[in-house]
Amino acid sequence: MTDSSWTPLNTFTNYPGARTYYAGQTYKGELYSNTNHQNWLEFQSAVSNTPGGTTYYGDYCTGLVNISWRLPKFYSIPSIISNLGGSYFYALGEAGDGPFVSLKQGDAFYISGHIFLFNRYKADGTIETMEQLAPTARRRTWSWNALRTFRPIRRNLIAGAIVTNDRVETSYTVPVRTAATFTASSLWTAPITAQGTVVEGPLNNEQYRWWKVKFDRSAVSGWVTEGYLAKLNAKNAPCNGSDATRPSGTVAINSGATYANSSGAM
Repeated sequence: MTDSSWTPLNTFTNYPGARTYYAGQTYKGELYSNTNHQNWLEFQSAVSNTPGGTTYYGDYCTGLVNISWRLPKFYSIPSIISNLGGSYFYALGEAGDGPFVSLKQGDAFYISGHIFLFNRYKADGTIETMEQLAPTARRRTWSWNALRTFRPIRRNLIAGAIVTNDRVETSYTVPVRTAATFTASSLWTAPITAQGTVVEGPLNNEQYRWWKVKFDRSAVSGWVTEGYLAKLNAKNAPCNGSDATRPSGTVAINSGATYANSSGAM
């Protein structure tokens, strides 16, 4: 939707913004409306058959987020904020917490007046987003400094979300609490990359989603908000004696062999 190209049949002026798109010229990125949500095929069909003149395809950042999140009705930015912790979305952190939380493709950042989707981390320390920004939807690069007033949030049921029994690690130092609320006392402050197993949850409270995690090193079990937990792959599981399987058979070592990059005896 941000990378696809389209060519209008006839010249049209899109409101709001009164921007003109010319017949035969190729553009990249869909136009999104707050009222008439079109997927890519619907939009492409519309502009390929437009009679021209004044149209209302839209130019709204919330239109892109709503259709990407497949919401059952339109949610403006204020309505998203007022429904954080409800059925469809929850907070990952506060404004400026983007560098510290664990982001997934499809998460969003918002301030009053603008919202967009996270796409990926970039090697240079910035992030790539997908957003509707006049005149069309596009990919965009943001620095963390530029995002210091934006708050990260997540759509419920996002792909790859945490579930009970998952192995996780913390993305930053975070208090491990006795209950799923910020008013609960802290049992332990987990350092960055502290690993554990999700044993209970989720619970939605105070705009956040909470999970109870049993941490490996401290033997503490307590509640942490999802934004500060990153899901681990199976290869990141801890090594311990109880999980080890003793190999069987024999291994023959050739003491006279030489090995590439070897500088001494084994």
